[in-house]
Amino acid sequence: MKYIILLSLLSSSLFAASAGYIWDGANFDIEGYMLVQDSDREYDFYWLPKKYKIKSDLDGPKATYSSSVINNSEYGLFTFGLKLAKPSRRLLVKAGSKLKNRFGYEAKIVGMLNICGQKLNLPSIASHSNSLDKLGTTYYFDMQESTDCSSLGGQKSINLTIQTPISQVEYIKNALGRGLSFPLPSITLFHPAKYKDEVSIEVDAVHAWENLNAQGGVSGSIKKIGINLKGKMNKMIERLSLMGKVEFNIRERDPTRRETIRKYYMDIFTDVMTKFFYSYSEVQTPTSDPLAMGEGADTNIFNASLAVTKEQMEKTKNIKLDLSNFVYSSIKSYATIDLSKAKNIKWEK
Repeated sequence: MKYIILLSLLSSSLFAASAGYIWDGANFDIEGYMLVQDSDREYDFYWLPKKYKIKSDLDGPKATYSSSVINNSEYGLFTFGLKLAKPSRRLLVKAGSKLKNRFGYEAKIVGMLNICGQKLNLPSIASHSNSLDKLGTTYYFDMQESTDCSSLGGQKSINLTIQTPISQVEYIKNALGRGLSFPLPSITLFHPAKYKDEVSIEVDAVHAWENLNAQGGVSGSIKKIGINLKGKMNKMIERLSLMGKVEFNIRERDPTRRETIRKYYMDIFTDVMTKFFYSYSEVQTPTSDPLAMGEGADTNIFNASLAVTKEQMEKTKNIKLDLSNFVYSSIKSYATIDLSKAKNIKWEK
C-alpha cells in the first residue's frame, strides 16, 4: 500500500501570535476530548481536535468520484474533503458546566486550540496486511507537513484521494457504503506552547563577537554547519561565563531546579543566538565525492560567517534575551481519519 503526500497547501489558517492561542496551563480529559487551559487567561479553555471527518454542506458529504488513465491503465479516484471535527454541542455544554464547577463561573470553552503544523504518521508496511494492499490501492494526502510552530499557521482541512484500479472501484464503493474501515494513518497535530519560567540571559556583545570571530567561520552541509556552530556558541558562552560577561537570571530558589532550568533553556538560547550572529551563503554544489560530507550526492555546500560587525556590537553593548512568555515549542495531539459519512454518498456511475 502506498501513502503519498502532495506538498501543496490546500486550506490554511494563519494565526496571530496572541496569548489566546498559546497553551501552558492545566489539562484534563472529558469523554475523550482533552481540554487545555490558556497560559495567560486562566478562565479560557480549548479543546484538542482528535478526528478528521468528511466535510458536509446542505448538499451532503463533500466527495467526488472520477476515473483517469495513468500509464495506460485506468483508475478510479475517490476524493474526500476532510476537516477537523468539533465535539458535539452536548459534550461542549457538559464540559463547560464541569469547568465552571471547578474553576468558577467565568470559565469557558473558547474553541479549538490552534494548529501550527501537522505530520502524517505512516505505518510500517509490515503492520498492514489488509486486502486493499493487494488491490494496488494508493492513498494521496494533499497536505503540507510542518512541525515548526514559529509561524503559527496550520491546516484545518486536507484532501484525501483513494486511487484504485478500475476493476476494484465497485469493491471500494461497497466497502465505503458498508462503513468498512480503511488502514489510514493518523495525523500528528502540533500546537503552539510557551514557557512560563522567568528566565533571561544577558551577554556582553563585543566579547561575544570577538570570541566567535576568533573561532572562524564554518563550511559544509547545513547539518554539519549546525553542529559546528552550536559547539562554537557553547564554547563562547562557557568562556565568557568564566570572565563574568554572561548573566543568567532564573527566578527559582531550589538549586537543583535552577540547574535543570539553565540547561534546558541554554539550548534555546544558543539556537537563537546562532541565528542572530551568523548568515549562510551557498558556495557550490558538489559533483564528485560528496559522501565525504556524510550527506549524499546532492548535498549543497554552504559558508556560515558572522552577520554582524564589531562596530554594531559596540553600539549594542549587551545582548539580552528574555525567555519569559517565549513561544518556542509545541504540544502534540493526534487525529484519526473517519470516513463513516461515506455511507451516505450516492456515487456517480
